[in-house]
Amino acid sequence: MMFLGGALGGMLVFGLAYPLIEPLMTMGEIADSPTVPSMLGVRPGLIALGMTVMAVVGFIGAEWAERRFGDGPVQP
Repeated sequence: MMFLGGALGGMLVFGLAYPLIEPLMTMGEIADSPTVPSMLGVRPGLIALGMTVMAVVGFIGAEWAERRFGDGPVQP
């Protein structure tokens, strides 16, 4: 209940204070900033596919390293 109350209270305070802090919230925005797909000249879906493949390979590599170098479960 405390977490829920804090979350709702924080949202309320932020919503009420937003008109005052809007310049701070939008200070760093750049409308025409370059994106990775535009810099590389490829479609965004290809970048998403590449990131997904890298994540899966990383997870598989981490599992392999855990089995290879792990000492078993850590005792408290």
